[in-house]
Amino acid sequence: MSALALLVVLVFAAIGVNAIPIDNGVEGDPEVQCLGNAIQITFNTQNTFEGNVYVNHHFADPACRVAGGSANTTGGSLGSITVPFDACGTTRERSLEPRGVFVRTSVVISFHPRGNFARFSELINRQLRERQEEAMRRIRILTADPMDAEAQRYIEEEIQRENIQHTFETAMEHMPESFGSVHMLYIQCKINGHDIKAFVDSGAQRTIMSADCAKRCNVIRFLDKRFQGFAVGVGGQQKILGRVHMAQIQIESEFLPNSSSNIRLETQKSSSLSTWASARPTPPPSFSTAQVTSTRPPFVSSPSSSPSRPPSDK
Repeated sequence: MSALALLVVLVFAAIGVNAIPIDNGVEGDPEVQCLGNAIQITFNTQNTFEGNVYVNHHFADPACRVAGGSANTTGGSLGSITVPFDACGTTRERSLEPRGVFVRTSVVISFHPRGNFARFSELINRQLRERQEEAMRRIRILTADPMDAEAQRYIEEEIQRENIQHTFETAMEHMPESFGSVHMLYIQCKINGHDIKAFVDSGAQRTIMSADCAKRCNVIRFLDKRFQGFAVGVGGQQKILGRVHMAQIQIESEFLPNSSSNIRLETQKSSSLSTWASARPTPPPSFSTAQVTSTRPPFVSSPSSSPSRPPSDK
């Protein structure tokens, strides 16, 4: 070969599965050097490099992966990888202008510990040990004195978890549509036998209930905290405490299952239910009723203590 042209694509990965930020990065530009039968890529990192540098889609091949790097003079690390022309998926294409061969490969510099099997295994084993230790601690407390206050608290938590899991499984089986994604109007209804004015906004994929409303309707005990989060909109954000997977809602003579997310309203105390989704124009004044299965409940005036509209997810 009288001439050799190289094309090397470098991809930098520094975010893991749970979007955990990594306090490290590449300093300057990586250096690419053409050897007799391989490409050598070297780079410097800001801090100690504990991840992997490897050829994309060839992480499982030890010949295409290098773990960690050596210390450099700036307190970081010097990493490098040598990619053979005839291995690790490297492709070559002849070129007449310019005369030579284009060599293509894609190299990933991964800073996340998940790229380091030893580190990843260590983290997983530590989590397993902590869970096992906590389980053994609970067993010791329960077997020592079941009437102890802490033992009773564990028993209560376990019963509550089982009840929540039961409603979750029932909702998944009988009304899976509630886990998918209905005019800014109020209708009179009942939740768990308690009178509620529900704010209807068809299209936002979920039913929102304030924490006060959930307590008043006695469904807060079925709150699944695994579904915590934040509702963010133009007016700010509100804490989502969790989700009640299934509760009975009565609209006129119809009894329907309902799944709702529970929000802590910081700015305004409320006991209202809001069934909402993507915003649509308010219907013409001639519309005086809603359509719920075979029932047409009349629209009512907004409650005097009605909450502000839940944050939009648009």
